[in-house]
Amino acid sequence: AWLNSGECAFESACRAEQLLRLMAKLGADGHNFLPDAISFLTCLNCFEKAVSEERKDGSLIVDHVDGLIDLAEETGAAGDDLTRFFNTAISIIVKSGVEDTEQRTRELMSRMEELRESGTLNLQPISDNTKASILNQAILRSDTANEAEQLVLDIIENHLANTETNAIVSDSISIGKLIHSILQRNGRTNVEKVDELLTKMERAAEEAPGIAPHWSHFNMAIASYAKINDDRSAFDALELLRRQEQCFEAGNSRSIPDSYAYCSVLTQLAKNAKNKNNKKAGINEMAHDVLMMMVRQVEQGNTRVNPSTIDYNIVIGLHANARKRSATDKAMYLFRIMQAEKEAGNSNIPDVVTMSSLLN
Repeated sequence: AWLNSGECAFESACRAEQLLRLMAKLGADGHNFLPDAISFLTCLNCFEKAVSEERKDGSLIVDHVDGLIDLAEETGAAGDDLTRFFNTAISIIVKSGVEDTEQRTRELMSRMEELRESGTLNLQPISDNTKASILNQAILRSDTANEAEQLVLDIIENHLANTETNAIVSDSISIGKLIHSILQRNGRTNVEKVDELLTKMERAAEEAPGIAPHWSHFNMAIASYAKINDDRSAFDALELLRRQEQCFEAGNSRSIPDSYAYCSVLTQLAKNAKNKNNKKAGINEMAHDVLMMMVRQVEQGNTRVNPSTIDYNIVIGLHANARKRSATDKAMYLFRIMQAEKEAGNSNIPDVVTMSSLLN
């Protein structure tokens, strides 16, 4: 009744707890009833409602939760399975936002294992869903690139250790959120942090394939290099793209490249070529190599990569601006590929930009 009272959620939770403690006292005094799993879980749901709806002081609610856990251990909850009760307690602590959330959750999980193994309480092994909720809440709370970086390192260690009791489990989305969190802080330093993390994940994948970088992780880092827009960014992005291809060719299907990554590198190479302060030669050759990388992916059956008219035009334009006979020959070679694509009924057909670059 207090759970559904519609009154102040925290006050209702406190009244529910009073009733629960009265039940426990009367039972201890010899009356023929004790609070069971439903009693404890319903009371805990009251506090979960308070932390979710009222944003009440998290530390105050967590103190009440700790008291309920102690009471459950004292009474034994009539021998009922208390797994859901403990999982809800972990969820409340995670949602509370208290500063030592992760330490508290880890301690509570360790306590669960001890109580389960000793037979003190009827508990099931900690589920992956519970572990995942802890990770995802930690991701949402990570305020700095350093915190997000450490969480990725924890995930890598977890995959290598493959332990059942580790609180960190993950999927590509979780890691993707962390990488995005790091890259939100603009600047070369943070992009290089992600680059280093991807390197660690690539190496770890040799022992634990499940930690291989996802294609979306590579895409975010490659695009972020391009946004830096200095004279090194395109070259760093191309190096990362080559590593992605190697990771995929090594058998890690999660790392399969798509057109977005190649297009990001081509676009940045084109920007670098327009930069008067950038004296690096051979940008047109690098762009040509990127386009040929795309063609090879298509030939190998990667349907996620398909060079577009824009991709061809970028490279043909760079060749045109190089003002060299060898570059002109390569531009014509690409033009003939586009003509063949047109005859085959594909969409990559020469347009006015293509023809203008060739005439130049």
